[in-house]
Amino acid sequence: MQRRRVDVVVIGAGPAGSMAAAELAKRGLKVLLVDKRSQVGVPVRCAEGVGKVGLMRYFAIRPQWISAETDTVRLYAPNGDYLQLNQGMQGLILNRRVFDADLAKWAAEAGAQLCLQTYACGLLMDRGWVRGAQLQGPKGRLSVRAKLIIAADGVESRVARWAGVDTTLALKDVESCAQYLMGGLELDPPRCEFYFGRQVAPGGYAWIFPKGLSRANVGVGISGNYAGRRTAKEYLDDFVARVVPGGEKMGFVTGGVPVSRVLKKVYGPGLLIVGDAARQSNPLSGGGIIPALEAGRLAARVAVQALAEDDLSERSLCRYQKAWNQSLGQSYARHYRLKEAVTRLPDKTLNATARTLRATEPHRLTLFQIFMTALRNRPSLILDIRHLFRSREPD
Repeated sequence: MQRRRVDVVVIGAGPAGSMAAAELAKRGLKVLLVDKRSQVGVPVRCAEGVGKVGLMRYFAIRPQWISAETDTVRLYAPNGDYLQLNQGMQGLILNRRVFDADLAKWAAEAGAQLCLQTYACGLLMDRGWVRGAQLQGPKGRLSVRAKLIIAADGVESRVARWAGVDTTLALKDVESCAQYLMGGLELDPPRCEFYFGRQVAPGGYAWIFPKGLSRANVGVGISGNYAGRRTAKEYLDDFVARVVPGGEKMGFVTGGVPVSRVLKKVYGPGLLIVGDAARQSNPLSGGGIIPALEAGRLAARVAVQALAEDDLSERSLCRYQKAWNQSLGQSYARHYRLKEAVTRLPDKTLNATARTLRATEPHRLTLFQIFMTALRNRPSLILDIRHLFRSREPD
């Protein structure tokens, strides 16, 4: 067995892991970034949509990252009526293969060592402290001593569980998703479309996200509460047959998306947890790219300070949880309460909301109006709605 020592091991080269690794390596730390895949960004398990303004807070956007740019959203009620929004709807549909690969390359160029086809097999523990990781790579077993482990290994995170963190998700707090990449479509002008209803996607929604004028990600996400009755793929096949029957299926992916509260503890002695592993996606939309980037950046900042002080205790690393709460955590707590309310709305309420607002001009209609109309009988949520739309978080 090979043995090594580094400052930080980052397990998972998605947006959260690559962001953390890059920020740490830029500061001269010895960073090992590992991923079990042979190619970063493959397979794509994401609808690939992101707010343009949100992404620009982290990067100068590169043209090769973008499959399509949209400024219009349509929300379809169960009866087929739709509301169209143009105000503040600037969105991007990414090419995640290129985007994720570039982030990992950026981390490597900053000085992190990137190891692909490398699995985390376990943690090195010492009286409750995480002291390193056991890895399995193309050249065999590797035991790596590290001052800090960053768990960025996604919704099915094993690393956090190995460290004793409870990562259990209630069925209602995870979406079962299925998606086709489809071609042969007519998408002029390209726009993002969302479809709601108990027959379409119970506890979630269906989507069509353009990737040009003829291709799109077409998917369905359903609440885990319903996944035992019919699969997400069955709902997706029904949706495709009804809405885009002439399209060509070019690819298929499935996956789970956390729509829960963030973990009660996203840190431990010698450990930080980021991205989907920490349940940091937007619980209302399921969007995870922006919060992953934010979590990676915040984790790196706290890690740099903790390493400089030579203090990787919980008392030191809890600053990461505090930073998250101040950044997106409080907003996402409101998103979660709204998610709980919205997913319980009957189809007749969604239809009535569309009927009430459909005469509003697209450039005047806002998500705030839609939420206030749909939840007008839930006064306890009005403050959450107001705070949500004062938030700068676009994802």
